[in-house]
Amino acid sequence: MQSPFEIIADEFERASIRYLLVGGHAVNQYAESRHTVDIDVAIHEADLPRVLPLMKRHGYEDIENMSSFTRLRHESRRLPDIDLMLLDEETFSKLLAEAATVKFTGRSLLVPAMMHLIAMKLHALKNNPRRENKDLLDIVSMCEQNDVDVEDEGFRATCIKFGGVDGYEKVRMRIQSRG
Repeated sequence: MQSPFEIIADEFERASIRYLLVGGHAVNQYAESRHTVDIDVAIHEADLPRVLPLMKRHGYEDIENMSSFTRLRHESRRLPDIDLMLLDEETFSKLLAEAATVKFTGRSLLVPAMMHLIAMKLHALKNNPRRENKDLLDIVSMCEQNDVDVEDEGFRATCIKFGGVDGYEKVRMRIQSRG
């Protein structure tokens, strides 16, 4: 049985579907590994109708569908869920333009640039405060392990744009309290 990463890489490549590995697996490319139970993949929203039948052939069913997110679950439940983040053209193109190529399970996969990943985490945190324990720790871990200057005006502006002043202050205070 192919791993979900192999399924995604092989099927999406064959179908010329652009994608990015996001979420915990992407964070692990920039920071100390953390456990994650699902696979998060960003795709262009227009590609969803092509992705669903590809994944269905491999036993994945659409179990939750919202305007910007779709969750797929394998019929056996032995394979992890796949969360598809549906992005508009402008956002997806920006992420792709600065994406990094990483080796993952023997495949070359794209992950967002670290600052884009931080912006995504801040946006998620701003819209769902219950994610604070996970997303804030991911942000802090990436910043600490990559010597990000949280007082830098560019970093501050990115944080405020995607997470608000409160988001920036949470990141800054958490890093300062650990330092």
